[in-house]
Amino acid sequence: MMFKSIFTKKDVQNFMKRSGDYNPIHWDNAYSSRRMFGSPIVHGSLILTRFIELFFRDMKFKISNLECIFIKPVFLNQTVYYNYENISNNIQVTLINNKKDLLSSFYFTYSELKKNEKASKNLFSKNINLNNSINFNKKKITNLKKIKINFRFSKNNNKNFIFNILNNVSRSIGMELPGLNSLFYKIKINEVKKFYDKPFIKIHSYEKKINLLNLNYYVSNFKISSDVFILPDFRNLNYTDKIKKLIKSTNNYLNDKKILILGGSRGVGFITTQFLSLSRAQVTSTYNYNKSELINFKLSNKVSNLRIKKFDINNNNNLRILLKEINKFDYIFYFVTPKIIKNPNRSFDKDYFNVLQNIYVKKLSEITKKINKNIKFFIPSTVILENKTDDFKEYKKAKINLEKFCHYSKRGNKKIEFYIPRLKYFSTDQNFDFLAKDDSNDLIYLFNHLKSFINAK
Repeated sequence: MMFKSIFTKKDVQNFMKRSGDYNPIHWDNAYSSRRMFGSPIVHGSLILTRFIELFFRDMKFKISNLECIFIKPVFLNQTVYYNYENISNNIQVTLINNKKDLLSSFYFTYSELKKNEKASKNLFSKNINLNNSINFNKKKITNLKKIKINFRFSKNNNKNFIFNILNNVSRSIGMELPGLNSLFYKIKINEVKKFYDKPFIKIHSYEKKINLLNLNYYVSNFKISSDVFILPDFRNLNYTDKIKKLIKSTNNYLNDKKILILGGSRGVGFITTQFLSLSRAQVTSTYNYNKSELINFKLSNKVSNLRIKKFDINNNNNLRILLKEINKFDYIFYFVTPKIIKNPNRSFDKDYFNVLQNIYVKKLSEITKKINKNIKFFIPSTVILENKTDDFKEYKKAKINLEKFCHYSKRGNKKIEFYIPRLKYFSTDQNFDFLAKDDSNDLIYLFNHLKSFINAK
């Protein structure tokens, strides 16, 4: 059996009002564009709430246990399908998209309520004086595990107590503990015999290697467990002080050199913008959606030699304007890229590959055809190409085609020099994974590549 559903912007807004979970990852395009999924995603608790509402409709029910794992995000206006089985009031559900990717999986056990029976021992006061939030600091995790943390629990849904649980857990994770820069991964809800009249939270464990926090919630006659990934805060990729130390010992070899950085507002592109601007080059750095980091960097460091420009490579008018002035530059850095998707499925996604191919090869080809002076191109590839697994299959094929294009174009136009290093992993908003890594030498690594490129003859 199956339910088909779509989550709209209005659905998310209504859930935010009910739950109090206003985490910008769910509604703010600019904020979410700099996070790992690239656009707003639907609340995990809303995904569960939607199925429960569709399944029970007007039936009075009690859920005694529920367990869910969120595997992939659900995006706004994305069509999804709840496939489910009901075996003796035990419900098994898998959520998939049009491509049949598994997005989440959950099960629960329920019973129909008898007359005058309630879904919970919902007896505690509506006006318990509790703390709104707690400052989560990974360094203090040992101390936090020793204490009970007050859980602000609002009873704002009269339909069923399970909705109150999902609403409050969502708000607690998204806004309080751990708050922003967290990702809801698992939830387990169990009815217990003991009654907790004052809701509280306890930190059960924290796996430092994968930044996974396990929280236990105790409310009414329920114990709830949630697993939450703690994500890096990529709002500040400003490495000014460290970069100044690195370039201090070098000559000002970039004085007055004109540099164009396409895709300079995010990830390695933004770090490169900082390096070259602080090296006194005349830098034009482009953004597509969000220029806030570039503006903050320019104002805080008073770098008058940095020009910030809006540029969408898929906009023909933007590209036409760029091509008119392309020969003014001495160096061009090509960091333009769509969101990189791992795609562990066996099938090859031709549509996604065509998006990558269009940016990595076709648009680059349009640019190089207009070059009529000596210009050096820095176009990073990736060590992922040396990985033998099927992950990133579309990305790897497109990058290999990019490398082939650059080698071919070099023979056709002697005025162009291509530098195509296969760069290692960098922990940025564009290529984040959950494994904690030591990136203390990343800046030195990138700096050395930039110097090799600039000094190459």
